[in-house]
Amino acid sequence: MRLNKYLALCGLDSRRGCEELITAGRVRINGVVVDKLSAQVMPDDKVLLDGKVIQPQPLVYVLLNKPRGYITTRHDEFQRQTVAQLVPLPVKLNPVGRLDADSSGVLLLTNDGELHYRLTHPRFGVIRHYRVTIAGKLSPGEMQQLQKGIEILPGKVARPTLKRIKSRDDHTVLHLELGEGLNREIRRIFTALGKKVLALDRLAYGGIRCRELRRGAWRYLTSAEISRLKKLVGLE
Repeated sequence: MRLNKYLALCGLDSRRGCEELITAGRVRINGVVVDKLSAQVMPDDKVLLDGKVIQPQPLVYVLLNKPRGYITTRHDEFQRQTVAQLVPLPVKLNPVGRLDADSSGVLLLTNDGELHYRLTHPRFGVIRHYRVTIAGKLSPGEMQQLQKGIEILPGKVARPTLKRIKSRDDHTVLHLELGEGLNREIRRIFTALGKKVLALDRLAYGGIRCRELRRGAWRYLTSAEISRLKKLVGLE
């Protein structure tokens, strides 16, 4: 087995991410530093990362209904609450994409490095659905501006698919679809329009929803759901 695949099966990162560990000289096989991407791992080999023995883990796929107030990471240097505290499993799971502390809804976690990489890479365009509540009203001109595309970073234009669900004098609720998921992309979109986001809830990720889960609850993905995600990104 190629070394990068072996490292990914250990839940460290995607295969591409694991290549960086190899070229940095952090991996040893049977006590010898290996920095060639073509390196192979044999069944009886002892593989170490930063001096610690690593072995492939059972692949785990979890769906969490993230509540507000939790950071989407495994550890936080400021001792804030993290999503890892909501899913107390012995394996290290990586969140698939991010929801900031003020956002809620569907969050996938897995130690399948290759699937994680593909689900989050813009090239695969995995669709995310959101319900967004903003302060005030959205004019027809602003709706048109959003549909045409709005610059959220230098040279980066976001073109969400959206529809208005309801509008009141003090707030507007929208359904929005994105296929990329840049960091804080939705909040950047509405900031560019001078609008404040009051609530942001992810409804679905790659077709996976969490309607039956209360906030803060989680469950394992079914085999059908795992297969669906893999087919979306060309792994099946």
